[in-house]
Amino acid sequence: MIHIPLHERLPELAERESRTLSISNSPHVPDGDYALLESYCEESDCDCRRVFLSVCSRRRLKAVIAFGWEDREFYARWMGTRDRRTVDGLKGPCLNLASPQSRLAPVLLDLVREALKDEAYVERIKRHYALFKESLRKRPGGRNDSFAGLTKPASGARCGTLPEAEERRFFGIWWPLLGFVNQKRRFVPDWPKQPGRVGVDTANAGKLRDALWQDDALRESFIASNPAGLSGRDLEIVASWKRRIGKSFIVVRHLKGHSVFLDESPPSRAYGVCGLYDPIEKVVGSRLPVAVEAVLLPFEGRIVYDGLMKLYPVTFGPGMRKNIAAAYRRARESGGIVTRIEETVEGEKGAGGAESQLVKEDS
Repeated sequence: MIHIPLHERLPELAERESRTLSISNSPHVPDGDYALLESYCEESDCDCRRVFLSVCSRRRLKAVIAFGWEDREFYARWMGTRDRRTVDGLKGPCLNLASPQSRLAPVLLDLVREALKDEAYVERIKRHYALFKESLRKRPGGRNDSFAGLTKPASGARCGTLPEAEERRFFGIWWPLLGFVNQKRRFVPDWPKQPGRVGVDTANAGKLRDALWQDDALRESFIASNPAGLSGRDLEIVASWKRRIGKSFIVVRHLKGHSVFLDESPPSRAYGVCGLYDPIEKVVGSRLPVAVEAVLLPFEGRIVYDGLMKLYPVTFGPGMRKNIAAAYRRARESGGIVTRIEETVEGEKGAGGAESQLVKEDS
């Protein structure tokens, strides 16, 4: 079951009524504001009566907590089971086992439990749930996965993506590389030899991707053995991926040829990133800014990502939007939009030896 952040459907409501825990002088949790960002099930006819609360601080996800406000009998009937652990997991509040959790998650769960004792807050969540479900019936559809990029679109323009021939070449390199990692680590028993139109399980793809980037010896072994019989030029591209840039970014613009990923860490830097099968606007949505986690790769004089992108359910208030706009302006003034990641460049270099090129913003 897919859950969609409230701010995607009802952004003004989410910005106005999302709750924040302000913590200070705690022996267990760093001082700061911890936003409780709500997500609800995407199925308009599902009456699960549950919310997922993503606890975020400084745009970092710290915990995901599931909560159902009805009594245990309701969830036992809804799920059709009396199994205690299952019903406990549905009612909560509890840490969602399928979500990433930080080391602070158990303490944050206790704090959220206390917050949920506020009847007015629970009533607000119930009202948000009803409004969210109504919005689904009025405007069906929406983003349905936190990862994207490994499925082919049925049709559509290629603006903001790699040219079709380069797209085929990228996946002709990337897919055998993931398959090689799987042969070495044996994560996935039935990894397909080629990408298909129906895509793959993103959790499996994520395991292979993470293993690859955590151990450069896998990439180097692939180059040395060349099990896919790639050309010398294609192997050079794999070698160039040692200069990857993997971190959290904020997507701030969708331009004609690419989308702009902002790295706020000093010095601020903006990267022009091309989509693969789909424009990045289709992956992250048109309502910006959006916080993401991605791995950027050099490819044929462009910057792409590795096909898996994590979207964070973070809503930016007016103050944060102002800070992001200022960081983007500094990045453009200091070096423009970075459109190439090269090993050695002439002129100014940035993170990872990146070559900056000022790009005119097309409308």
